[in-house]
Amino acid sequence: MNRREIIVLLGVMAFQVPSPPLSAQSLRKARIGFLTGGVSTAEGGSLTGALETLKEGLHQLGWREGDTFNLEARFGNGDFSFIPHLAAELVARQPDVIVATGSSETKALQAATGNIPIVFLQIADPLSLGVVDSIARPGRNITGFSQGPQILWGKRLEILAELLGRQPHRLAYLCNPGNAGTGYNWTAAIDAAAKHGAELTRVEVSKPDELDSAFDALKDRDALLVQ
Repeated sequence: MNRREIIVLLGVMAFQVPSPPLSAQSLRKARIGFLTGGVSTAEGGSLTGALETLKEGLHQLGWREGDTFNLEARFGNGDFSFIPHLAAELVARQPDVIVATGSSETKALQAATGNIPIVFLQIADPLSLGVVDSIARPGRNITGFSQGPQILWGKRLEILAELLGRQPHRLAYLCNPGNAGTGYNWTAAIDAAAKHGAELTRVEVSKPDELDSAFDALKDRDALLVQ
């Protein structure tokens, strides 16, 4: 399956807006899955806003939840070890397409299905992660939006230097080792720090209750980079 076919499956909602003579009830409702390791709100949305953005985009294209499409969301609530289970749960529901927010979610869905189209919202390096065959021709059943870590970490260091009014020399890097994107992001951050002559200390946080002790270890740092 190529990129165009996947986008068409997701974009069926964009290109087949119900015409006035055709009632919404006469159309088969599109089924969309949504997977994120983020935290859900009391209203069932996402603290990252990704789910709300997706719904709003569909709404602007003339689609209404519960009327022309149904959306089923799964939240990891910060526990990335639970993502594979949630991915399998969504795949078992056999939606038309699944939207994944990041690296861990996309990798879990890749392991769960080779047939259902998957669209990721943000992966730093999908090629290194192994979810696409190439940027130009992703192949398989997965495509989405990418941002190169090699570009971004250097830019973040430039912004830090502007904020501090000098080049930072003692940096910390805060990451979740359970995130699938940690490896190549850490490598890119080290390379960027070396080019700027900065020392980079890695601090790992897997659970919210580890944050306080993590920040205690950062008191001698000039600045903090967050994955």
